[in-house]
Order: sequence, then C-alpha cells, then structure tokens
Amino acid sequence: MTEWILLLIGIYYGVGRHDFYLTPDQLQNAEKFLFISQPPYAWALGFAKLSIIWMMIRIQRYQSIWPKFLYFTMVWVVLTSVTMNVFQFSLCKPLSAIWDHSVPNPVCLSPQISQTSIYVTAAMTIITDFILSLMPLTFIIHIQRPTREKVALACIMGLGIIASIASIAKTTLVKNYGITGRPLLVLYHRHLC
Repeated sequence: MTEWILLLIGIYYGVGRHDFYLTPDQLQNAEKFLFISQPPYAWALGFAKLSIIWMMIRIQRYQSIWPKFLYFTMVWVVLTSVTMNVFQFSLCKPLSAIWDHSVPNPVCLSPQISQTSIYVTAAMTIITDFILSLMPLTFIIHIQRPTREKVALACIMGLGIIASIASIAKTTLVKNYGITGRPLLVLYHRHLC
C-alpha cells in the first residue's frame, strides 16, 4: 500500500509523462517519489512469498525434506529483498543525486551495473516464483482436504506462474532501459541514458 501511495504521488508530479512536458520542480518531485516507492516493493514481494512458504511449511511439517528446502527458500527470499534494497540505496552518493540533478559531483553506478543488477534480481525473483508455483503440485493431490480446497489451492498457486511469465516479459525489456527520449517511465532513467 505504501508503495502505491508513493507511486500515485509520483504520477501526480509527472511519472509516466515525458520530461519535455514537466517543469524542473515537477521532474525532481516525480523522480524522488518514483525512487522512494521502490524499496517497499522488495519487501511487499518478499513478504508475499514468505507467506506462501509459511503456509507450505505448515502443510508439509511432517515431511523430512520439504521443510528444509522451504527454510532455504525463505532465506533466499529475504536475501533477495535485502539485495534489492542495498542496490537501490547505493545507486548514487549522495542518494539525492538520483532525483536532484543539481547536486555537484555525484558518484553514481554505471548503467551496465544497474542493468546487470536488474537481470540478477529478476532471475532470483523468477526462480522463486516458479518454485513456489510448482512445488505445491507435488503434494496438493495427497493432502487430506476436500477436492474443492485442493482445486482452489492449485489455482491460487498457479497464479505464480502467471507472475513468472510477466516477470520474464518485463525482464526482456531491460535492454531498452532508458534509451528512447528519456521518458519518466522507469526509475533512474537519467543515469541509464
């Protein structure tokens, strides 16, 4: 919810519109709110996945191998969220140089490093999406629940496959990240042009 509120404030200031149509103050505010809306995303995604993992641990608590694998996946998800935030907060020194282009002599990461980070983070996210989507299929058939609950659980877990496919499609667009006309459509576009 926090991310969406911050993103909506950014849209008010001009996120989604070309830089040409924005005043310098609007551009700065749009970039600032676009940036600060990103860190909560990592944790919203992480907590959603942790919720699924905790549910599967509860369901599979009497198995020997699944809970161990799920605990490993839990650590993986937390590390992914931490990594996303560490990268986001290390893009520029000082951090305000991301949205305030009047900061003298900022030290920012190169566009290639940013792009590589996006690919690595996307890969980690896609892997956990597929694991958490397909893993329940191995035991849903065998759990002692009514058929209606089994079907509902299988459908809910299947939504993760759709999320994985969307993540793959989004990741293929990274090669064009910040190339066309410097639109305020993606985060950190000024540092990637």
